[in-house]
Amino acid sequence: MDTNIGAIILAAGFSERMKSPKLFLKYDENRTFLEKILSEYSAFGCKEIVVVINKQVGSSGRLNSIVESIDSVRVVINCNPERGRFSSLRIGIEALNFSDYCFLQNSDNPFVTVNLLKELAGNKISSGYVSPAIDGRGGHPILIGNDVIVRIRTETEDDVNLNDLLKDFNRISIETDNEKILLNINTPEEYRRCFGFESG
Repeated sequence: MDTNIGAIILAAGFSERMKSPKLFLKYDENRTFLEKILSEYSAFGCKEIVVVINKQVGSSGRLNSIVESIDSVRVVINCNPERGRFSSLRIGIEALNFSDYCFLQNSDNPFVTVNLLKELAGNKISSGYVSPAIDGRGGHPILIGNDVIVRIRTETEDDVNLNDLLKDFNRISIETDNEKILLNINTPEEYRRCFGFESG
């Protein structure tokens, strides 16, 4: 697979509704959300995976044991996550060294698969982004091209809505029948309904 495709995993939020960091939630009996996500991107072949966290997660000690076995993973801390998701995105983009394309992955959507990543990568465009969709409704993750990466790097404000920024770029929509691309696991009730586990 192309070595110039990286990935940014956004996990710097405080998970206030979940009451515990979502990246450490159990995906199955053997893996957390983060472990599941990292395994898919690693299997896809990303040579550069950046995980953006907050200080609270960074001090928990759980993260090292998860990421230390994957050479391509680098962890960066957003010291001011209260500034919003775009601030984490910019920090992640700034941590990329050689990626001309980049997947944007939320930690609360662990349903990404290698096959989906391959399909998105097969339609990548430098001048815009590719997103999976169901009946036109865009889902997760998206794959942004170099023009979008440059735009995010040069943006000086934190209160930018990514969806608004993306309106200036070309979009390729890849229809899929996997409804989980639309899901975000934000509350204990959503987590219990999807996985049957209790959070915390």
